[in-house]
Amino acid sequence: MTWVKTYSGGKPNYTEPKEWVGLTDDEADVLIVNAGFTKEDLLRLGSLIAELTIDVEEKLKEKNA
Repeated sequence: MTWVKTYSGGKPNYTEPKEWVGLTDDEADVLIVNAGFTKEDLLRLGSLIAELTIDVEEKLKEKNA
């Protein structure tokens, strides 16, 4: 297991890496609703928004691996 270096109060700490926890579908839906899209936007762009949500989550997984 590889330990992760973090900082607290300017001093390094070594902690176990955390397991990736992604968004649930419900959490992603709430974020989309809170972004202020209209019903028409969602009808027009719904699949694109869903794909973007998945792509963002995949990129975050890569960056935090």
